[in-house]
Amino acid sequence: VGAEVGLATPQGGLYVQNGRNNHLDSGQWTTTDDSGKFVFPPQLEPFELIVLHDQGMRQVSGKNAANWKQIELQPWSKLTGALMLGKAPGSGENISLGHVSLYQPDVPHVYFDYRAKTDHAGKFEIDRLVPGTATVGRQITYGVRDGGSMSTNAISQSIDLKAGQTVELTLG
Repeated sequence: VGAEVGLATPQGGLYVQNGRNNHLDSGQWTTTDDSGKFVFPPQLEPFELIVLHDQGMRQVSGKNAANWKQIELQPWSKLTGALMLGKAPGSGENISLGHVSLYQPDVPHVYFDYRAKTDHAGKFEIDRLVPGTATVGRQITYGVRDGGSMSTNAISQSIDLKAGQTVELTLG
């Protein structure tokens, strides 16, 4: 009840930021009704469904109707960590986390993007994480010009996120 459901196609991918629909993608979204049901128009091309709720999430392929007749949510993962720059805490630094996925044309795509900022002690926390393999690191922004910018990650580390579990990590 009250879950957001997104439909990704090869022409309309979904962009999920910090575990929430940020309304900046070209996919289709709806919300489940009081009985937990939702409706999308029939699809002629491949599709993926993503369900986002405070209690958890689930991503399912549209290839087999049995996958999405009854969708059970899996709990979110969580990351707590600290950034060290040498022996000092990295305070006020940007942290980014992305899931490992390769772009393939003609395949539905859901892109998960996570951002956090470290506190004065270099600590950070990211919740509503999709389980799976991800890369987390300090995000360095450069080339800021005309309202745009470029960024790269440093001190990156691969992590394995399991449903319902919290990973603790020190970067640096």
